[in-house]
Amino acid sequence: KWSIRHEVPYLMGPKDESTIQNKDWKSLCVLTDGKFNIQFQQKKCIMKNQGDFVYWNPNVPHTNYTDTKSTLFTIRWID
Repeated sequence: KWSIRHEVPYLMGPKDESTIQNKDWKSLCVLTDGKFNIQFQQKKCIMKNQGDFVYWNPNVPHTNYTDTKSTLFTIRWID
């Protein structure tokens, strides 16, 4: 998944479980440009340098947000 977030500020809250297409998949998000935040229930991950990444297990609710134009890609897979 390639994602360009140039609409700022950008905010995407947790998805409703019924709308998740790739349920039970692991995720790895890598920042290529800008600054991007992923907020989990008890941890805030700030990606601010090219190559910073965040990994999370399947079905973990999170919020994505940024106030800076950002480019990133996310890899999802199932074991």
